[in-house]
Formats: sequence, C-alpha cells, structure tokens
Amino acid sequence: MPPRHPTASRTRAIGGIFTVLPASGTTAKPVSIRLTIPGGRDVCKLVGRGKDVNMSVDAVGSATFVHDGAAGSIEVDTSLEKETTVDLIPETNIAAIQP
Repeated sequence: MPPRHPTASRTRAIGGIFTVLPASGTTAKPVSIRLTIPGGRDVCKLVGRGKDVNMSVDAVGSATFVHDGAAGSIEVDTSLEKETTVDLIPETNIAAIQP
C-alpha cells in the first residue's frame, strides 16, 4: 500500500497513535503505532507486509489517527489501492492510551 502522510501544520510537534483496522471478514488484527510529527514536517508510514504497519493491503479496512493537536492541525494525504477512510481524532490525551 502506498504511503500515508500525516503533516503537522503548526510549529510544535504533535504526538499521536496511528491505528489501522482490518476489513470485516479478515483474520487480521488491528495494528497501532505511536508516532510524533515534528512541527511543520511530514511523516510517512507504509502499510503492508514487512512495512511500518505490518498488515496485508487486502486486509485493510479503515484507519484512525488520534493525536494531541488541535482540530485542523493535522492534514492527511493518502494513496490507497482501495477506498479506505482515515479518521482524525484531535485533542486526545495520548499518554493515557496503550496502543
């Protein structure tokens, strides 16, 4: 699966947890990774076997990125082989979440 690009649009770093959820009917488990996006910079995470998010492309259902930034502080650019959504959930206390 091509990259997903969360971008911090502010000057401060934004921390978050990126979770890819499997499509219904697959045996895949959700995969979460904790990441920090430096202020004004991009982060690229790849989804696929042996990649940042180790899940078969065919098993991907949707994704979420919960983060500690304000609403609108993150932009996501995706290139997907099939239609998939990425929900952004701002203003989250990520320290309290176990991925």
